[in-house]
Amino acid sequence: MRILLRILVVLVLILSAVSLGLGTVVFSQREQMKARLNTLEANIRQMAREIEGEQADDLASRRLKPVEVNAIDLKKFYAIGPDGKIKTTIDAQGKTVKVTKGPGTMTQELADLLAAAQAQTKQLDNTRVELTNTRDDLAEKKAKLQQSRIKIATLDTKIELLEGNRDELQAQVAKLEIELEVKAEQINDLGAELADLSVKITNLEDKLFERDEQVAAQAKHIEALEAEIARKEDKTKEGGPAGGDTLEGLKGTISKVNAKYNFVVINASSQHKLKPGVTLLVQRSNKFIGKVKVRQVTFESNTIVADIMNEWMQKPMQRGDQVFYYVSN
Repeated sequence: MRILLRILVVLVLILSAVSLGLGTVVFSQREQMKARLNTLEANIRQMAREIEGEQADDLASRRLKPVEVNAIDLKKFYAIGPDGKIKTTIDAQGKTVKVTKGPGTMTQELADLLAAAQAQTKQLDNTRVELTNTRDDLAEKKAKLQQSRIKIATLDTKIELLEGNRDELQAQVAKLEIELEVKAEQINDLGAELADLSVKITNLEDKLFERDEQVAAQAKHIEALEAEIARKEDKTKEGGPAGGDTLEGLKGTISKVNAKYNFVVINASSQHKLKPGVTLLVQRSNKFIGKVKVRQVTFESNTIVADIMNEWMQKPMQRGDQVFYYVSN
């Protein structure tokens, strides 16, 4: 039992360590992903603020108007020569006309302005395309960000479950350790009880051996008593009591047995001559069944009250059992 409990404790400790390691790894990965997502979100927000700050309208959907120049207005401005005077030239009809084209003229300035406006328009169209791409990229990143948040929430849930499992396993380990200590104490107590029982068994075996010897001795003594009783009876039948002892021989029968108070009442012969303290033999069908000791003698009614000697009891005494007195030779 102790080995099984130790194996269970070791398995629970291993599972707890593995759970703790997995929880630590998952927590570290979650923190790294959270930091990356926070950085990405901050960059996206910064980009959005810069784009919103540079434009008030949606450049991705607004088309710029083409630049138009009124040619009539260009004739109001003329080219100026080195001498400070307006330059003139001969046209196809041979007429002298003022020069309206070339450096320094309004036409040239407007041409330059038109070229700059067209370049700006092209740049704005490119910016519109880039903004469209940026918007799509931003939407994609927002979707990924949402997915990452869901993953983080899932990881948080897993971490909570792992922490709960870890706490539960730790509680189980503590409980098993307490049970192991209790079992160890019980085993120690049982060992002490077993040692005491071994000592008691040894003592009982010694007493049993002594009792067996006593029983064997009593059995031999009983056999001797039975043989002596038979011999006395034979001699009595032949010519009276042996050795002139008037107390030997049949003295009466048991008329009442009180098992509760451990005594018998004997109907004795008129000439029993017994006194308190005398030991009598009890016989049934010529078999010795025990001894009684005279406690009280009533000569008027020829009754004797005798205590049962339990150490000599072979069978429970009953009414009708014969009572003898003898002196062993």
